Amino acid sequence: STAVVDPTSGAQTEMNERGPEVTEAEVSLFCDKLAYLAKGADICVFAGSLPPGVDEKVYANLIRELAGLGVMTVVDADGDPMRFSLRAGPDIVSPNVAEAESLVGHEFRDEQDEISALRELCELGARGAIVTHAEGCHALVGRDHERRLYRVRTEPLDPVSRIGAGDAFLAGYLAARYVQRDEEDCLRFAVACGAESTRHVGAGVVDPREAEQIESGVVVEEIDEPARVDAQA
Repeated sequence: STAVVDPTSGAQTEMNERGPEVTEAEVSLFCDKLAYLAKGADICVFAGSLPPGVDEKVYANLIRELAGLGVMTVVDADGDPMRFSLRAGPDIVSPNVAEAESLVGHEFRDEQDEISALRELCELGARGAIVTHAEGCHALVGRDHERRLYRVRTEPLDPVSRIGAGDAFLAGYLAARYVQRDEEDCLRFAVACGAESTRHVGAGVVDPREAEQIESGVVVEEIDEPARVDAQA
């Protein structure tokens, strides 16, 4: 993939080429390798589009397998791979607004539409859902069979490039989860990482020290009563 950023106007153009063909044998080898490595893992992220010809249920199949190993599964994808993944019960899904609108089948007119989409994504199978946007995110997440609804926002920065900001957001969120920070702190650090990444050209570039400075200005608000999670989730 190639991204072109016009520094005078801020306009960004992404050119995403089709990936290489992957054989069924190669997919099988990859799945076996992932299952082996997952025995020593805590978190596994399934992100991006699939190579041409790969079964669109491959993420879903792996989510089910890794859940049996006690691995936290996270999905940041679009289209049918995400739809199949939802049915497999991932711990977290993290689409952006456009991807979430596609999943639920309509555009968001206001915050309430975004909140309703979070609930719908969880009803479809996700244990937690986060929808990211330029100012931060809305999240329906939690632990120990309880989800809470959050609005998270920060002061907008002058972006050099927004490409990869969602990836930086998710990396920050999971890094904080990995060290057992509470949910509000995880979301706060995630938004800070996503915002900091917009200062750089290049997907996923984050300066953790700068992100920590931004973190102090991130506002996290709980905006609803806890929603109970089904005991089987």
